[in-house]
Amino acid sequence: MKRWTIPALLAALLVPAAAGAVSPAELADTAKYRPVYMSEAGTLYADLSSIKTGDPVEGQLPLIQADLYMESYQPMPTYETIASGELVQYVFAYHTKLLAVHRMGDTDGPLQYYIDNRLFGIFDRDGRPADVAPQAGEAQSFALTGEAQDIYLHLYRCL
Repeated sequence: MKRWTIPALLAALLVPAAAGAVSPAELADTAKYRPVYMSEAGTLYADLSSIKTGDPVEGQLPLIQADLYMESYQPMPTYETIASGELVQYVFAYHTKLLAVHRMGDTDGPLQYYIDNRLFGIFDRDGRPADVAPQAGEAQSFALTGEAQDIYLHLYRCL
């Protein structure tokens, strides 16, 4: 009886690590994932089944929550890298919240966009958990330069 207990416990501990695991091949399934942003660093996909909204405050747009997956491309890709299907180095998985609000008291002014990304996994191109440590700032890497507006608008259109 004890011989079965330890392997079962180890298997149970490994399941959460694979939760949300996805490969570039799976991200190509447009019925489940939609590209919402692209940069020279990679492509960002939204898991369509994970998109949720909160109730908007009058005159404001709703909070949007979604699981986002960013394909991180090989630095300086060559023809061989692209042609062999090895362009994607890693897939970063995030629980993301986005908000679009007016500045205090300025309901006629432009909206301000905010994004909160929580990294929950890094996977290799085969969808297995990658054995790499996240770098400082990776959890916010695609939000620091103003992409929050583009991502919010694309997710809003997916609702």
